[in-house]
Amino acid sequence: MEQRTDQPPAEERAAARWNYGDGVRRFGPAFGAFAEAIGHLAVIRDPELYRRSLVGSWASMDSFVRDFILETELDEQLTHVPDRLRPYVGIDPERVAASLREELLVLEVDDRVWVFDAAPVVKTTVEESQQEAHSE
Repeated sequence: MEQRTDQPPAEERAAARWNYGDGVRRFGPAFGAFAEAIGHLAVIRDPELYRRSLVGSWASMDSFVRDFILETELDEQLTHVPDRLRPYVGIDPERVAASLREELLVLEVDDRVWVFDAAPVVKTTVEESQQEAHSE
């Protein structure tokens, strides 16, 4: 019987199922959503990618934005604005949220917002592409 070339070998598929199941058992449904968002193959090849990419989870996007503003001391920068200009200057949380959604991987799972740094994902994807190019 001829093996399909559009699927990985049986051993890799078995490892994939184990890695996926182990990830969901260890980290919960957010792991499954992460694997779905970035591609199961990246998580199969590097099960720790989830942990390296995870920034954290919050009750809502608003909570994440508030924490981001506090941690980066973005609001503190407004103290340098002259008093007469303060009514015209402010932080727009909706725009901050939109910017963060562009920079980070934001997933809503089980009524929580899970935030991931895309840099480890991109690095893994580039390395995989380079390896595949060299093996051809």
